[in-house]
Amino acid sequence: MGKITCFSLIDSVSINNEGQFQPKSKEALTLVRTMQRLHDSWFPRFNFNISTQDYPNTDIYDANEMGYHFTWSLFKDEPIRNVITKKRSFRGQRQASKEHRYFIDRNIKGFRHLRVNDSHNRWKVGGAYEEDDDEYQGPVTFWEPELVQFGNLFGLKKYMNSPNHIKRWLGGDTLKEYDIHEPKGGGVMGTVPYLLLNAGHSGKKMDGGFLLHRRWSTAVLNDLMCRTLPLLTKNDAKKFVKKNSQISFRKKAVCMSCHATIDPMAAVLRNMEAFNSGNPGINYTIRNIYLHKTDSFHKGELPDSDQSFFRTKPRGSFLYKALSGQISHEKISSLNDLGRLIANTDDFYICAASRYLDFFTGKKIAIEQIDWSQNTSEVSLLKKLGQKLMKSQSLKVLIKEIISLPLYGGDK
Repeated sequence: MGKITCFSLIDSVSINNEGQFQPKSKEALTLVRTMQRLHDSWFPRFNFNISTQDYPNTDIYDANEMGYHFTWSLFKDEPIRNVITKKRSFRGQRQASKEHRYFIDRNIKGFRHLRVNDSHNRWKVGGAYEEDDDEYQGPVTFWEPELVQFGNLFGLKKYMNSPNHIKRWLGGDTLKEYDIHEPKGGGVMGTVPYLLLNAGHSGKKMDGGFLLHRRWSTAVLNDLMCRTLPLLTKNDAKKFVKKNSQISFRKKAVCMSCHATIDPMAAVLRNMEAFNSGNPGINYTIRNIYLHKTDSFHKGELPDSDQSFFRTKPRGSFLYKALSGQISHEKISSLNDLGRLIANTDDFYICAASRYLDFFTGKKIAIEQIDWSQNTSEVSLLKKLGQKLMKSQSLKVLIKEIISLPLYGGDK
């Protein structure tokens, strides 16, 4: 495809007020689906089927939801910073040539269930474990959820609310009804699928010590900033060592080179719990995200263990060492706060630019493996593209900049 033709096609595709891609030509929708596949590839954790009872999850939660944020930003031509700073998400509008009749994942016996709600297989909340310790899950209720659409993507809708409400038992006679799909803030970072896939702990309340959602912190750095741990050197981390801690890794600089970044990040999700909606059995149960009500502030640094930590108001910090070597340390109290800090870094835009550069030209630059103190051709190129994206906030502008390079259609 020639550069002019490619420019014209990218410029021609938009999203109308109903969330549908326009025009509906084969070429336009092929471009949309190609870009969506690219955006999906940036989020490598996509398997909701972790435990025996989890097989219905893939039909409740959409693993493409994170990629939708970038696809919306591209074709709606909205600022890219919105993908990590807005408390919102999107639902995919898809159309298939025939009805999707069976669950995507099979149960432990290898059986694929029909996507129906009948007297033999119902969607259940609550119950007691019969085989283990009879842990009470609350009164049993049944519900009929709206399932994920499958097929060719033709539109995106902003999440407003969903019909998928369940009642979580909180003890005694207390049942809390809530929408299982409601985003928690910070765009991609707070989408329910992303939180479920990266929670790291299931059925546990965070204590500030061993129990923190560190897997989520690590994923955010990797998926949105192309960074892998450790970010800090051992020397950088010395000031964060706690010699009087009862947790061994907090007493070692080599360990804190990772934990000094990911622990305070995870603290902003201290009131989040990933849990299963009911005890396993013949009926369908799913994993969910729940944010506990907070009623106090935790004073001081992260505790080694505090059983009431999950009830304290979300507070944390973003300790980040950039590709340039500069270290910043800012307090955060929400996912939107974290998103705004990330959106103000050069690295967020350099990461995105490197991925689009790889896709459109085949030139793959591992941004952590080049010397950013040297003005090499690779450093100069990525800085230029990243700065262009940061200033314009437009993915269309970035893509056209990349397509204008001699690399496009030339030497890779």
